[in-house]
Amino acid sequence: MAPERFEVIAEYERRFGCTVKRDAPIHAVADRGRPYPAALARPDLVQLALSEHWAPAIRTSPERWRLPAGAFGDAAGPG
Repeated sequence: MAPERFEVIAEYERRFGCTVKRDAPIHAVADRGRPYPAALARPDLVQLALSEHWAPAIRTSPERWRLPAGAFGDAAGPG
């Protein structure tokens, strides 16, 4: 969802001859991954999260707040 940022990492791997993950280059690691269903359901929020500035107001009521989708899940983040 952020190919330009991803390619910066891939270029660093090529330039320095070293991968972020010891067992595979970043492209192979990404090919193994699957996006969270919540990210697919709300691409508008993904775009906001990837933007340089967060414009919308942040509001929540303590009794309604829940952990975000994927937080502390089985996979606990990218592999």
